[in-house]
Amino acid sequence: MIQRLGFSNNDFELIEVELASGATHSLISKERVRVELLDEGDRPLSWTYAYAVDENLTEPLITDATIDELGIQVISFRRGLWRHITTLPA
Repeated sequence: MIQRLGFSNNDFELIEVELASGATHSLISKERVRVELLDEGDRPLSWTYAYAVDENLTEPLITDATIDELGIQVISFRRGLWRHITTLPA
């Protein structure tokens, strides 16, 4: 992931991450990066800045603040269902 996104190893640092399944180690970017939420046609719905983390984590790592800033409304955590704040209910 690091090289594919144009980063070098020097752009990241190793940290300990607490997950529901226990503690693990992961790489996190030293600087925040632009994160975009895309629709099915790859068009941006919203964006914010966040720290990039290693793609090898076994659980998603996204903060409540990032979820809110991207306009994500969770319908079901268990089923992974969500919608964007601009999506009107059916």
